[in-house]
Amino acid sequence: MEPITTAIVAAVNVGLSKITEAGIIDLYNGVKNAIARRFGADSKLEKAIKNVEDDPESAGYKMNLDDQIVKAGADKDPDILDAVKQLLAAVEKLERQQPGKTGVTLRDIEAAASVIIRNITTPDGGVHAERIIAKTGNVEISDIHVQGGGQASPK
Repeated sequence: MEPITTAIVAAVNVGLSKITEAGIIDLYNGVKNAIARRFGADSKLEKAIKNVEDDPESAGYKMNLDDQIVKAGADKDPDILDAVKQLLAAVEKLERQQPGKTGVTLRDIEAAASVIIRNITTPDGGVHAERIIAKTGNVEISDIHVQGGGQASPK
């Protein structure tokens, strides 16, 4: 996923109550405002963001958002990228403040084609993924099963 898509999905997935607590909503709105100023409130990019907000689990919506970001050139706009960097930092800080929520951490994975990670069972907290790059394909992480209780070590 493009960093902009990652930021939008991460902010939406954090949830409104946590967003308000952490002040992330202002940073998220900053990203959206920078995009609206640059590309217009009725742009295809704005519509793609709205679709992800409505259904953040949809792989199709995320792929369309990635596509619209690249087509519009948002991935090269310094104002948008700065706003995204601030939003991602705030979301990551919030996630770090919630101990025991990550059962498996995946970090710094790079593949020539697609990265597919499936069927992970962890006693507590699911999966935290950082810097996963598929040079010519997609990144898919699916079938995460959290059993609850206990500690999982990264695998």
